[in-house]
Amino acid sequence: MKTTLYQTNLCGFCGRVRRAIAELGLSEAVAERYLESDPEGVRALSEGGGQLQVPCLLIERDGSAAQWLYESADIVEFLQANAAQLKA
Repeated sequence: MKTTLYQTNLCGFCGRVRRAIAELGLSEAVAERYLESDPEGVRALSEGGGQLQVPCLLIERDGSAAQWLYESADIVEFLQANAAQLKA
């Protein structure tokens, strides 16, 4: 499973997700895209996820369609439930 967090530096909800990533020891497992300096990331989020809302976690599993997960609480819950698998 591959995960990418789409975010901005000034978003408090993005900060909440970043703190969870650090606390769960997932810094190596979750790629980060900061939209302030990543026009390609903005395009990918808009086209793939369908909206320009951050934070958004892109979840890519082998053989499955990409999942775009919005809402910081939902993202944190997903990370907590899947931390062991993401670290593997």
